[in-house]
Formats: sequence, structure tokens, C-alpha cells
Amino acid sequence: AGAGDDLGMARVVVPPPDPFRPTFDPLSPAGAVTGQLRYVTENLEVEQTIEPVEAPRIVPPLSLTPHPERIVMRSGTSLPPLRIDARNNTGETIETRIRVGDAVAPLRLAPGNGTHIEVRVPTPTAGRYRLEIGAEGVAHGRVRSFAYDHIGRTGWIEPAVIEVLVADLAIPEGIRIGYVDGGGDRAGIRLAQLGMTVAPIEAADLAGDLSRFDTIVVGFRAFGTRRDLAASRDRLHAFVRDGGHLVTQYHRPQDGWDAMRTPPARLAIGSPSVRWRVCDPTAPVTILAPDHPLLNWPNRIGADDWSGWVKERGLYFASSWHPAYEPLVAVSDPGEAPLEGGLISARIGAGRHTHVSLGLAQQMDALVPGAFRLFANLVQGARRP
Repeated sequence: AGAGDDLGMARVVVPPPDPFRPTFDPLSPAGAVTGQLRYVTENLEVEQTIEPVEAPRIVPPLSLTPHPERIVMRSGTSLPPLRIDARNNTGETIETRIRVGDAVAPLRLAPGNGTHIEVRVPTPTAGRYRLEIGAEGVAHGRVRSFAYDHIGRTGWIEPAVIEVLVADLAIPEGIRIGYVDGGGDRAGIRLAQLGMTVAPIEAADLAGDLSRFDTIVVGFRAFGTRRDLAASRDRLHAFVRDGGHLVTQYHRPQDGWDAMRTPPARLAIGSPSVRWRVCDPTAPVTILAPDHPLLNWPNRIGADDWSGWVKERGLYFASSWHPAYEPLVAVSDPGEAPLEGGLISARIGAGRHTHVSLGLAQQMDALVPGAFRLFANLVQGARRP
């Protein structure tokens, strides 16, 4: 177009698109926004569809993001104020009221600004709840975004929701828990939400006095991702012998797990994984040690605690172990032999080592009540009979 030509530009309101269309056309990745270019050259009229190199992000006027997305709490405790981050995606001031259930909070946002508000909601009774977040008179939603080299930056819009689990469970009072984060789970966060005293363990802590902890929980695959942890295994063994409780979550053999050197006593991880996992989340669970303290205190684990599981029962079950270890449960996929290496525990010196390949951390992320009840038992101190 020549200088001064009218390009026919106009302000167009486009609803947020679904970036995951049923069919994807690699020749038309932008989807919702395109343009038609018409021009004449040497008496030849040309029409061409043009698209942005990267698909534009079309978002609602108001973005609402809860923090955290999931809350777990014990019956009889109070629901904390719900924090909601809000962002004005328009060029105009937004005035509205944010509603969560019957609770409301006023919101006034200047163009392009963001803020956070707190909404106090009455504590519900025991159960699981889905609290939808709304804005009166303003289109809104939660904006999730991600980027990859082959598709650029994109995202999707979904309802802003906070999921809450109010669980009937007890916790071992007064237990000091250290949590070694391997980057694969949020068990430490979930335990803290229940009101337990949880401290992250970093390299300096591993080199310091471990006796300040009653229980140390090692996250998924942490022996493979934390060199400081792998270098401290002798100190962890001493922690157990001196009366501490070490709880290790699932590891693969290639995650720095040496059957003879990583645990306080010999414990081998099954391989290949397809042989040592239980894929059916509804697979029946047999209690092998009904009187064991880890299954009875502070919560008595029963049939209901194995209900509502998602994805799978567990993976990378232990395949063999020192006689000191006692298998607590047996579980298998239909038609297969029972596996007993999903939850095993051993008295070692004055302390205890418990290895759990059951997918408890995933179940806690999915707000499965039984997983919280069992994990609360697993972090009890080792000095109980």
C-alpha cells in the first residue's frame, strides 16, 4: 500500500479461542487472527492471507488466579483467607466485585494493572469442595500460558477455581519434619498445610545437626537430583541408627539408588518398571501387618483410605530387601501376582527407615483423603513402640 492509503484497520472483539483445536493446520497456526492482503502489481491482482508469526494471545478483560489452587485442612481448623491475583488486561478501569461462594470483595483496577485481594470464606464441614471465583459484570477467567520453540507462546483460558479438602484426620503432634525436595513432588507443602512443622533441608542442613529432626522425608528421585543428598547418605544412616525416622519416596534404580549403599539396609528397586508397578488405581489392597503402628497411629487405616485414588497405585516397587524390612501391604493389577514392595518399613538401631513406592504425593495433589491420613502416619517419630 502506498503512503496515505487506508488499510481498513478496525478494532475487532474476538472471543478467547481454544488453542487446542480438534484439528491442527500447520499452514495456519495462528487460528483466530488472520488478515487478507490485496494488491495490484503490473496489472495483476493478488490476494494473500497473512498471519502473525506467533499466534496472538486473546485473553478476557480480567485475569483471576488463585494462590494456592488447592487447600487441604483438618476438620476443626479454620480456612485461611483465600488470595486471588487479579490483572486488568484492558485499557479501561475495571470496577467489580469478586465473588467466592457467598463471600465478596470489591476490586478496582487501573488499565493494565495487577493486584491481589483476600476473600474470607466460612470454613466448610468435612468434605471436598470446588470454589468457583467470579467477577460481577466482567468477563473473566484464569489465563494459563506456556511456550515451546516449535509452537511459540500460547495458552488457554479456564475457570478460576480453588479446590478445598477438609479431611477428618489426626497428625502426630510435636513432630519436627525435615523435607528433602527432589523437584518431583509437593509432599512437604501438603504436610505443612495440615499444620505439621516442616522445614526444607538444603545442603547446609545435611552437613549440620540432623538430630533436630524427628523425621526426614526424601522426595521423589531426590538421590538422583541432589548431589548433596547422595553425599550425605552415611549421615542419614547415622540419623536412623540414633533414633530418627527416614522416609524415602519412590526412586528409580537410575536415580542414584544403590541397593547396598543408599538405604540404611539393603533394599533393591524393581526393574523394569512395568514389572514393578500397579497401574490400576482401584486395585484391591491387602493389609499384611494390621497391627503395625504406621497403619494405626494417629489414624487407623481402613478400606476407605484406598478409595478415590487416581492414575495408579504406585510404581518402582521394591523387589527385594533385607530381612529387617517388613512389608505392610500387598497390591497387584488384575491377573498378576501381588507385589509387597509398595510400603515397607524396618527398625534399624534406635530408629526406622520406611520406603514408600505408593503414589501418595500424586494422590495428595489430587486431594485424596486417604493419602493424607496414611502420610500423616508415615511421618510419626521412630521412638513409638
